[in-house]
Amino acid sequence: MGNKRILFVEAPYSYASSGEQVVGRYYPLGLGYLASYIRQFGYSIKIFQPSSDESYNEELRELIRMPKRPTWY
Repeated sequence: MGNKRILFVEAPYSYASSGEQVVGRYYPLGLGYLASYIRQFGYSIKIFQPSSDESYNEELRELIRMPKRPTWY
């Protein structure tokens, strides 16, 4: 079937009460379980956790090697 790849993305979020950003501080356990299960079927899995809300787009673009302005934009 070729190269089967899946990218899971944890979106940046923060707690409403404190405004404290949480993304990147903890491992996304649910995505980890899902990735572990899907790997059994021959898929290559990556889990993307941005380091901050500000760098989210650049980090994701670099990970999937997308041009700064895609042709479909």
